[in-house]
Amino acid sequence: MKELRGLTRIDDDDLEDFIELHNLGDGEEEDDDADQNWLDLDGSNILANIEIIGKTLWDENISVRNEARNLASQLIIRFIEGTIGKTYSLPTYRSQPLSANNSFFDLDIEATLEAQIDHPGEIITPWTFQRRSARNPVVLLLDTSLSMNGEKLLIAGITVATLGRLIPPSDLCIVGFANNMYFIKKFHEEISPFHLVSRIFKLVPKGHTNLAEALKKGGELIFPFRNYSRLILLSDADPTVGKNPIIEASKLPTLDLLLFPGGNAWLGRKLVTEASYGSLHTIERFDDVMLALQSIFSDKKSLL
Repeated sequence: MKELRGLTRIDDDDLEDFIELHNLGDGEEEDDDADQNWLDLDGSNILANIEIIGKTLWDENISVRNEARNLASQLIIRFIEGTIGKTYSLPTYRSQPLSANNSFFDLDIEATLEAQIDHPGEIITPWTFQRRSARNPVVLLLDTSLSMNGEKLLIAGITVATLGRLIPPSDLCIVGFANNMYFIKKFHEEISPFHLVSRIFKLVPKGHTNLAEALKKGGELIFPFRNYSRLILLSDADPTVGKNPIIEASKLPTLDLLLFPGGNAWLGRKLVTEASYGSLHTIERFDDVMLALQSIFSDKKSLL
């Protein structure tokens, strides 16, 4: 990744705010026993509890703030594990048109019929289920600009927790962006979903939204795996600095946009349309994150 050596961490200039994040990155993980410190909260509605706890994530009292972030991380992991389980759950097989280079497993009748409907009168190559590639890299571009606070921070936590359960650590890379780019998690870095969410809650939203640069660097990260990778963008799609992001989107083989509440839907649709393969998912509630990611990874015409 020599092209990406210029990437910096946002905490390079904000050491005090990010001292805990530095420690996590150096391998000094927090005590895993923290996963077991559940409070006696209303177990019937974990998402409601997450929202209640989330209101104190930026409390002026440091101890209250740290406890709130710890509890929010625990509740999110509890919610994800109760929804999709504790093991990586990406399907073993994918659906794609049959070719001489792929081993046939089983006919995907539904996808084949959809292709025939989309192209009436044409000879359609049958869609079949085939075993996935050994690696399915996923890059998440996370907007951490000044507007990314409150509810958006919780949505980011749920997104990262879900990806942490869906995807093996070696296949997941998370990059934060505002004015500049920085790694939150690199490929091959081993980290538990709980500690990954904890990193998100220790971020300090600041700066402007350089969406064009984020898409450019995201494209560089997935380039070695462009035929079987996913690039997911979590943002309000409202750039405040930088070049035209539509131009960068047009160079991408894939782009799935999770649009924050109140985001720029027009530009969001334009970005995913410009990419060779794209999808737009508007996030209005916390559980919309799960539905969006389920749609992305179950899409029969996915590049994965």
